[in-house]
Amino acid sequence: MKRSERLDQLREDLEAQRRALDARVAAAEKRANEAAARCVELRRYRDEYAHGFTGRAAAGLGGAGLRDYQAFLARLDEALRQQQQIALRAEAELDFERQRWRDAAVQVKAVETVGARWRAEESVHAARREQRETDEFATQLLHRSRTE
Repeated sequence: MKRSERLDQLREDLEAQRRALDARVAAAEKRANEAAARCVELRRYRDEYAHGFTGRAAAGLGGAGLRDYQAFLARLDEALRQQQQIALRAEAELDFERQRWRDAAVQVKAVETVGARWRAEESVHAARREQRETDEFATQLLHRSRTE
């Protein structure tokens, strides 16, 4: 097996790894988008709930109701903080997977470049070998024609 053929096999393996990383990037991107969307929804709900306090207070809200309201608002704030952390981790994971994909793409490109160079060298060697064989054959014919 020629060097370039072995390198082609390596390129195919690296390309398969890069395609697998495509799926990982897509999955990480989906998780990051979903986490960000949950943050937006949670923030919107929290803001609506906080703005609703004015109407409830005007209608008359007792001490227990106020405590319940504040406790629920605190739980919403904590849930929002946790969801923001999840979104940050998902974004970091996405960045990591994208970098892995870029690294794999660089490897594939490097192997393709080396493979192209090796195929060109093999082609030059094959052309030289053919020329040498043709020259030897011509020399043998010339030698035979002189001896006959």
